[in-house]
Formats: sequence, C-alpha cells, structure tokens
Amino acid sequence: MSSDPRPTAVILDSSVAVTGGLRAAQRMAKLLAPWLRFVLVLPSAARIDARELQPFAAVERLRLVQLRKSFGAVASYGPALLASGVGLLRLLRKHRAQVLVVNDFFQLQGWVARSLGWRGRMVTWVRFDPWRFPRPIASLWVAAARQASDEVVAVSRFIAERLPAGTNAKLLYDCIDPELAAVPKPDQRREDILFVGNYIPGKGQDDAIEAFQEVAARFPQARLLFHGGDMGLAKNRGYRTGLQRRVRELGLGERVLFGDFATDLPSALAGARMALNLSRSESFSLTCLEAQQLGVPVISYRSGGPEEIIEDGTTGHLVGVGDIAEIAAAMARLLERPHLAERMGAAAARSVRERFGPEAFVAAVLPLLRGPGALN
Repeated sequence: MSSDPRPTAVILDSSVAVTGGLRAAQRMAKLLAPWLRFVLVLPSAARIDARELQPFAAVERLRLVQLRKSFGAVASYGPALLASGVGLLRLLRKHRAQVLVVNDFFQLQGWVARSLGWRGRMVTWVRFDPWRFPRPIASLWVAAARQASDEVVAVSRFIAERLPAGTNAKLLYDCIDPELAAVPKPDQRREDILFVGNYIPGKGQDDAIEAFQEVAARFPQARLLFHGGDMGLAKNRGYRTGLQRRVRELGLGERVLFGDFATDLPSALAGARMALNLSRSESFSLTCLEAQQLGVPVISYRSGGPEEIIEDGTTGHLVGVGDIAEIAAAMARLLERPHLAERMGAAAARSVRERFGPEAFVAAVLPLLRGPGALN
C-alpha cells in the first residue's frame, strides 16, 4: 500500500477514449492534489494514452457493464453488474478509499458497492441527460444513485432541470484548465473553422459540413477542420466515413480536413477564426469552455450546457438546433469581420475566467468530497 498520507478518492469513469468526463476527472485530480490522492477506475476496454493518465496516483481497470438493446445484453446485465460492483468494492478496499466519485449516474457499480457494505463517502456526478435513455430505466438509475450517494451533482442548470423531481442535486460547473494557455497566433490571418469533438452521430459534424458549403464560395480561403476520435466503435467509424463521402460529393475535399484527437488544443485553436459545437444535446461542454478560455468565439446550438457558457452576440453565437442557415450566417459574420471575432474571443476569455475559475471550483468541490466527518 502507498505511504502517501493524503486520503484516497477513487473516481469511477466509463470512458474508453478521451471524453469530457475523463478530462473533468483529470482536472479534479490536478486541482485537489494537495488534499487528496486520486485513483482512477476505467473500463478494461479503455484505450487511453498513458500521458492522459498522469494526474492519477494509480489507474485500475474493471469490466464495466453497459446496458445494450439486445435480449442477450439485458439478460446478462444483472450478473455482470454484480461482478463489476464486487470488483469495485475490492478496489475501494485495496486502496483504503474514503471517497468514491461516480462520474455519471448510470454507473451502478457504486450502488452495488454500497449495498455490499462499503461505508465511505460517495458523490455521483450527472454529466449526461438522463432522458436520452428510456425513461423507466433512467428513472431507476437516478433513484439508485440518489439512494447510494451522499451527494448528487449536476454539471449545469440544464442537467439539474432534467433530473427527476426530488433529486436535490447540487449545481457545480466544471472549471477552466489553469494549465491551458494560448499560443501565439500565426502572422498570416487565417479563416479556419475548428470543430473539436469525437465522431459520434448527433455531435453535429454533418450539420457543420452542410453550413460550410453554403459559405465556402464566398470565402475561398476558409477551411473546416475536424479533430476527434471514433472511440474504437464501428458505428462511429461509419459515421466518419459518411462525413468524408459527403465532403467529396460537395467538392470540398481540399477544404474540409479530418484529423484525429487534438493532443495540443492551444496549437489547434491558434489559427482558428471560430470554433463550433453543434451537439444536439450537451450537458455542459468542456470544448466550448476551453475554446473560449483560449480566446476563440464559439458557434453552438442552443442545446443545454453551452447556453450557460456562451453569451450570445458577445462571446459567440447561439443558434437553433438544426438551423443550417443560421449556422452559415454566423460563420459568414465572423469570416467577413475578423476584428469582431478577435473582440468576441477576448471577451470570451475574460468571461470564462471570471465565471468558471479554478479557485471557485476547488472551494466548492473540496468540502463536497470531504463531507462532514468523512475525512479527518
């Protein structure tokens, strides 16, 4: 066992690739390192670069079960959940954990560990709109999280309002990354439009392409740049292939570029006139937060969390979900008025520093994890 005198907090996260939930866990581990030692528990199927796991004192793997839409998956869900919950209990005891952070409500391994006798402090974050699941199942999952947890945390007002009545969740926004710093912009003014997000149906890359083709002829120097991963899933690879096919159909092959996950976000954003976030449902959006922190205005759907980050017309633009013409108009406005984009980007950086600073986050989350009498 470690001789580290800090109390141990275990974070249970279902990410199989780099996701917003994983990045939030990284940020928590870094910012609270003076007070807590963090152990991350990931699915055994996770394929995440070791550099992404450096903030954690240890990383463990479990076969985390997910409920799928098939008879076999439903039939095996209960036994598999019990097995992974027992595995989590073993890890909690191995690391003598005093706190368990469950990084979304549908991970019921925490509920199993609690039911089997674990008595530490448990805090469940809700990072996903529960009603994107079938309502009966989502209601059961949220009820289990409420029963097992000392606290339930919603990452935005949007999520708090989507939770079933009586959940009594605390609102706690994720914060900016204090280590994220802008790099010098290129001497030559660029007209790049950056879209950072994994290739997942519903994330909006398809809408970005349709909007871009409406403005491409007017702005021949503009490019649309995608950065993201497919999370190792065939359906996501198929989605990316379909996007590339559509780009070829539109004759934009030289101007719409598909990249992998951006390991150096400041450099990727340095040449961007604007960033896009066109997810049709977004719980909060670290991609919006980080782009604004780096001084880049964001065009986003009015899809939940981004509405709590972007000040429409001041730090970016909010548009109606699915409104391609409105996206194109916002793109054109920032492409033809570079000084406006610079002013909006500067206002965005000031705004998120003031509203989502790390000091306020630490002041709110540390007592939430420690709790009355939980850590001495």
